[in-house]
Amino acid sequence: MVRNVVSGSILTMLLIGISTMALKITLVEADQTIIHVGDLIIDGNQTFLIENCTYVQTGDIVVKDNATLLIGDSKLILNLTMNYEYSILAHDNATILSQNSTITTPTRLVFDIHFFEGSHGLFKYSNVSLHGDIGGFGHSLISIVSSQAFEVRSYEYSNVIIRNSSLWGASSIAWEMSFPQVYSNMLTQDHLSLLS
Repeated sequence: MVRNVVSGSILTMLLIGISTMALKITLVEADQTIIHVGDLIIDGNQTFLIENCTYVQTGDIVVKDNATLLIGDSKLILNLTMNYEYSILAHDNATILSQNSTITTPTRLVFDIHFFEGSHGLFKYSNVSLHGDIGGFGHSLISIVSSQAFEVRSYEYSNVIIRNSSLWGASSIAWEMSFPQVYSNMLTQDHLSLLS
């Protein structure tokens, strides 16, 4: 069965030209690599699916409005050349869901996955690579279930739930004016640090 394949500049044109239609990418074969250069903006009511592939992103990923980014059974590589060069950001009521996936960089460079203003994130059976920082701000909700991550930070009344997961950063969990919930996890190094 042949299914839709969208990549490169075609993807950019579709994202610019479609504002309220759901955009779904499904690949013909597993283990295909898609390379996208430039910021990936998912907005309006769009749903962007990265499924059964390696997706190399050179640029920020911004999910906003009521849009959704779904990452399933895939490897998302942020193609950084220096620390914090690119980030994954969710704003407004946006949602990022990662299941059975890895989010990483080609080298040991640091990147952020940040949730703002009521956005939501779920990482289930996923691995957010060494030096990836997940952060919640402004009433966001983040759930990390049966996953691995470097550090998780929670600020400004955000809510973070971490269940059956491993965190290995220097300050694995940090929070200020927020509501972290931690259950049955393996935390390494400093374990918990309360910021004032």
